[in-house]
Amino acid sequence: MKTYKEFIVEGTLKQLTTGPSRSRVGLDRQRKDSSERAAFRKAGMRRTQSGGNRQRFSSTNNKNQYSKTAITSYPSQSAYAKDSVPEKEKHGTDGEGVRSTKDRALHLKRLKRQLRTTRTRRGVHAVDILPKGDYKKNDPKDSIPRGREFQHVVREVPQEVKNAGGKRGDKIVGKASEVMPGSKNPEKGRKKRRKLYSKAIGATKWDPITKVQVASVKEDVKTYKEFITEAKEARPPEEVLRKIDRAYGRKIPGANVSVSHDKKSGDLRVNQLWLPPDQQGKGTGTRIMKGLTKYADKQKKRMTLTQDPDKGKKAKLAKFYKTHGFIPNRGRSRDFTTKDTHIRNPR
Repeated sequence: MKTYKEFIVEGTLKQLTTGPSRSRVGLDRQRKDSSERAAFRKAGMRRTQSGGNRQRFSSTNNKNQYSKTAITSYPSQSAYAKDSVPEKEKHGTDGEGVRSTKDRALHLKRLKRQLRTTRTRRGVHAVDILPKGDYKKNDPKDSIPRGREFQHVVREVPQEVKNAGGKRGDKIVGKASEVMPGSKNPEKGRKKRRKLYSKAIGATKWDPITKVQVASVKEDVKTYKEFITEAKEARPPEEVLRKIDRAYGRKIPGANVSVSHDKKSGDLRVNQLWLPPDQQGKGTGTRIMKGLTKYADKQKKRMTLTQDPDKGKKAKLAKFYKTHGFIPNRGRSRDFTTKDTHIRNPR
C-alpha cells in the first residue's frame, strides 16, 4: 500500500507529464467563442474567423481648428459585425454581470437590418469625429464656431471615406459624437447631431441597441462646396433664362437675346439672337451661343430654333448653327414634336 507521500509524488509527476486538460483561460475563451457563434447563428449572419484586416486613416484638415476625422475600414460587413458585437461581460456604463447570447443576437439582428447585408461583399467604414483639443466649458465664443465646424466636417465624411478607399455600395457607420461638457441638455444636443447625420450624409435613424447610424457610399460623392453650388443652380429654367436675357442686354447695348423654356417638351427655344452691326463679326454671338449650349448640356435639355428666312444670310447662319451642334430638322430624321427648323441634342 502506497503512503501519502508516494501518492502525492506520483500525482505531481503525472501532472508534469500530461498537463492539465484545460486551463481556466482556455475555458473562458471557449465559452465566449461558443456564445458568439450562437449569437451569429441566431441573427442569421455569417461569422468570420477573425475581425479581418482593418485599416485606420486619420484625416486632419488644416482648415479645421477643432475636429479631425478617424476612419477604420473593414473588408466586409461580417468583419465589422465581429468587431462590434458586445462583449460577454458587461463593464462600465453597461453595468456589471454577464450579457446573454439572446442580447448579443438582438444586437446583431438590428445591425444586420441597418447594414442591409447581402451576399455581395461590401466594405464597412467606421467613422469617428474626434476633437483636436480640450473643450472650453460654457464658452459661447468657443462653442458656436465648434458647432459650425462640426456640421462642415459631417458633410465632408463621404468624401473622406472615398479618399480612404471607399467604393460605391460600401457602408459608412458612425456615432453622433458627444456634445460639449457643461451643456444644459446633453440628450437634446445628441438628438440634433443625429438629425444632422441623417440630413447631411443620408444616414439611417439612430438605433438605441446598436447605437449607430448607417449611410451608403454613393456613386458620385459630393463635397460640401459641390452641395452649395448644386443648391444655387437648382433653379427653374425660366428664372435662369430670364437672368441670362437681362445680363446680355445690359452687357451689350442694343443686343436682343431671348430664350424660352417649353414646359411640355422640356426644350430650350432660342426665340431671337440679334446683335447690332458694330458687334457683329467680333465673336460676340459665338460667346453667347457657347454660354447657352453649355447651360443646356448641364441641364440635359434639347435646344431648338428657327433659322432667319433672309436668303442673304442663310448659308452663313447654317454654318454658324452647325458649328454649335445644331442640325436641320427635316427629311427622314425629322422630329415632329417641334416645328422649329434646327434642333440640338444635349451632349
